Amino acid sequence: MKIEPFQIPGTNVFHMQAGIHTYRIHVYEPLQPPENKNGYPVLYVLDANAVFGSFVEAVRLQSKIKKPLGCEPTMIVGIGYDSDQPFHVEKRFWDYTVKANHSELPQRKNGKAWPKSGGSPHFQKWIETDLKPFLENTYSIDKQKQGLFGHSLGGLFVLNLLLKEQSSFQCHIAGSPSLWWKNKYLLKGKMNRPSAARNLLLTVGEKEPEGMIKNTKCLFSQLKSLETLRVEYYQFPEENHSSVLTPLVSKTLRFFHKEV
Repeated sequence: MKIEPFQIPGTNVFHMQAGIHTYRIHVYEPLQPPENKNGYPVLYVLDANAVFGSFVEAVRLQSKIKKPLGCEPTMIVGIGYDSDQPFHVEKRFWDYTVKANHSELPQRKNGKAWPKSGGSPHFQKWIETDLKPFLENTYSIDKQKQGLFGHSLGGLFVLNLLLKEQSSFQCHIAGSPSLWWKNKYLLKGKMNRPSAARNLLLTVGEKEPEGMIKNTKCLFSQLKSLETLRVEYYQFPEENHSSVLTPLVSKTLRFFHKEV
C-alpha cells in the first residue's frame, strides 16, 4: 500500500516573488470548459492557506447545480504564504493594512506590540502589475468578471482597495472586516465613489464581538446610497469570527454569480 499526498483535481501551486516577499499561489482551473467565450470568471481569495480548499470544493459541487443555488465553473486563485499554518500573522498584518501608529491602535489582547503594518499599497500594486497579468496570460480568464475575497484583516484590505483606491475587480467580499484598524479610518474618512459599477458583500457573524457587528452595520449604512455600488449585508446566525468562514464560502459564490 502506497500513501500519497492528497490533491484536489484541477489545482496547482507555484511561488511568486514580490521584492523580498514570497507568495504561495494556489490555482484551481475547472475541469469543465468555461460557459462564457471570454473565459472563466475568477475569484481571488486572500489567506489561501486557510480557505482555498474550501472554496475549490464548493465550486466543484455547486457548479453541478443550476442557479440561483449553483454557480458556473469558476477559477479560484488563492494568495497565500509559504507556511503550513492557516494564517501567517506577521505577513498578513503587513500586506493587508495601511500604516498605523501605535497611538492609533487599541491595546493588543496578548499584551505584545502590534506587528509591522503599512504594506497594502505594495501588495495591491503587486496583484495588479504582476499576479493578475501573469494569470491572464496563462489561463482563459474573463477580465470582466473578477472578484476579491477577504476576511478580517483581509476584509479590511478589500474595503480599502474599493473605497480608498480604484479597484479593477468587479465584485468584492469583505467578511468580518477589521474596521477598528487605525481608529476606524475607513468609517471616518472620505471614501472614493467607484468610477464604475461595483458589487460589495459585507458579512459578520452573530457571535462576533459587538463592536465588529456595529462597525460593519455602520459601514453598510454609509455605503448603501452610493449609486455606483451595489452593496448587501448579511449576518450569519450562531457563528463567531472563525466559524463564520465555512458558511461564508457558499454565500460568497452565490453573491459573486448573482445576476443584477
